[in-house]
Amino acid sequence: MTSRGVSRRQFLRTSAGAAGVAGILAAGRAPATAQTKELSFLTVASFVPDTDKELKRQFDEWGAKNKVKVRLDIIAHLQLQTKKAAEVQSRSGHDLTALGPGLGDADLYFDYLADLNDVAGDVAPKNGGWLNSDDYLIRGKWKLLPWWQPPFPMAVRTDLLEKIGEKAPDTWEDVLRIGKKGKALGHPFGQMVAFAGIIFNGIFDKFPNLRIGFMEAGVSWLQTCLERFDRGWETHIQYDPREEYIRLQPGESISAYIRRHVEAGRIFVGCEGTEKALHLLIEAVGNKAFMFSSDFPHEVNNDYCKREIAEIVENEHLTDEDKHAVLHRNAEQFYSLKPLG
Repeated sequence: MTSRGVSRRQFLRTSAGAAGVAGILAAGRAPATAQTKELSFLTVASFVPDTDKELKRQFDEWGAKNKVKVRLDIIAHLQLQTKKAAEVQSRSGHDLTALGPGLGDADLYFDYLADLNDVAGDVAPKNGGWLNSDDYLIRGKWKLLPWWQPPFPMAVRTDLLEKIGEKAPDTWEDVLRIGKKGKALGHPFGQMVAFAGIIFNGIFDKFPNLRIGFMEAGVSWLQTCLERFDRGWETHIQYDPREEYIRLQPGESISAYIRRHVEAGRIFVGCEGTEKALHLLIEAVGNKAFMFSSDFPHEVNNDYCKREIAEIVENEHLTDEDKHAVLHRNAEQFYSLKPLG
């Protein structure tokens, strides 16, 4: 490396603090392009086109500031694995490349990645430090630097915001204010976050006798989880070398895993009388998951509670077996109660 060249380490050190761009070294030797003051970066196209434009702007800005010729190559995410494998095989290619998601690529290409211990130690104090540095170590070494792209745009239910006299938030203060008001409408979003954490962290596998009830959020959120968990797992299986997370049976989908634990009497979901999607969820996972929960006497009185029970009894989409399961049998199972009489 000549004094006139630029190293990938220089880019990582300066870009992390100046332009917010980080990358991962893709080979364990200094690139020939660095001697001619060039730096190439391979990454994948974002779901949000403006993100790619902003990344190029930052990269070009860094190049102009440091008098380095830069080249940003953006390809479809499905092409990245093949491209990286080809560059490793030929021992040539880009100076920096995106890895992931997760740590799997860094472990797979461990022998072909440069050690970044010095860079990680230099970048961290300039940017608030790592949340937990152990989360990024591969076999005890820094082989990558975490890089977060701008988040996906937030989907907002404007009809629900109108009910509480609000509009789409512009600041975190708006989000906190709206969140406090919106909590009165129910807890479906928080329920999905909690459910995802429990499922994908393998809590039911770690604690085989555990039963969990998900209450006060209705039942519709579960349909979203069943669909999105399956779709997400098809393309983003989490890296689990220590077998710490969810343990699927051979060929088992996430929704099938959930149904298995419902059938085993380990997952319960509270429901009310006006659940329009109840019969659809029973079709999806069976009737052993759902149990009537009134929150009596916190938010409802005796008459209201009786009316909701009547709505379940009169629900023409439910069989008698479904109604018995929802109104008493599943609660008896969840609380280990013995039926009266």
